[in-house]
Amino acid sequence: MSYVQDAIKVVTGDRTDSYGNPKADFEGTALIWNGILQHKLHAPITAQDVPLLMIGLKLRRQAYQHKDDNWVDIHGYALCAEWMETGIKPE
Repeated sequence: MSYVQDAIKVVTGDRTDSYGNPKADFEGTALIWNGILQHKLHAPITAQDVPLLMIGLKLRRQAYQHKDDNWVDIHGYALCAEWMETGIKPE
C-alpha cells in the first residue's frame, strides 16, 4: 500500500471516527491556537491553516528522523485540506 492509500484509509476511517470531520476538528484546533498565540498573531489562524502547519511539523520530524508515519500524515493533512476546500471526501 502507498503512503497516499494509507492516508486515505486513516483520514476517512480512524481519524474521522475519532475526531469527526476535519473541518470541525481544525476549526476547534484553530480556536485553541488563536487563544494561545493571540498576543503574537497579526491575523487569526484559520481551519485551512491547521493542516499546513501540521504538514510543517511533520516535515521537521521527517528531517530529524525518517518514519513512514510522517509521510502518511503529510499526505493525510493534504487530503484533509483538499476535503475542506472541495467538500469532496477522499476515496
